[in-house]
Amino acid sequence: MDSDTQFWTIFTLVTCLKWTWRQRSDYYVGANLSIYYYIKDPKSGRRQHRKLVFRGPDFFVVLNPFQKPRRNSWVIDNEDGKFPDVIVEVLSPKTKKKDFGEKKGIYERIFKTHEYYIVDTIKEKIFGWRLSKGRYVPIERTSEGLLWSERLGMFLGMYQNPGDELMPPDPQYGVLARLFTPDKQPIALPPEDALKQAARADAEALRARRAEEKAARAEREKARVEQEKARLLEKLRALGVKVDDL
Repeated sequence: MDSDTQFWTIFTLVTCLKWTWRQRSDYYVGANLSIYYYIKDPKSGRRQHRKLVFRGPDFFVVLNPFQKPRRNSWVIDNEDGKFPDVIVEVLSPKTKKKDFGEKKGIYERIFKTHEYYIVDTIKEKIFGWRLSKGRYVPIERTSEGLLWSERLGMFLGMYQNPGDELMPPDPQYGVLARLFTPDKQPIALPPEDALKQAARADAEALRARRAEEKAARAEREKARVEQEKARLLEKLRALGVKVDDL
């Protein structure tokens, strides 16, 4: 993390997306999380190197992933081969060359990420590309300077922070990247109590899901024991043992 502005940009994108999609569970959003993958031959699909390589995008979204409570990293081979659908990198002077060059090439050719965005908080501008026939094509801007994300169903753009409960107005944060509704309205950060309510709801849902899974495992174990018991009784009957007395 190179600056407060970079942190607040990532924080804003993650928070806005999770709040907007709070009723959904068919996505995963990661921030500064390592993505591990093997480099493979594009024709044969065979690994060209035995060693895993990794990238750590500032912000990424995967649609329809495996449902897991948490991840310490995103390992492609453990995720049914799924790479991110959307990636956002927040530009800094020392990453500019890589963000526009090496990373863009990797996300285009290896990840095949549908949409790639670069946020330049210094110039207060956002750049975006969409995959078309295997190559990145610049995403057309609206008259307001917004970029439409097909995968997110929202616009991305730059927005002057007016001050939210979670992030008071401060000149040092300046203009940050923001998600916008389809009618081009900036998505506000939720109030703190709403975030706490959402967190409690998520925790309750997780507890309920774990309880259901535990009950299902108990039922499966009970069925297994019953099947084993029936199998043993059948063997005893075959040996002439009167099992009805057991």
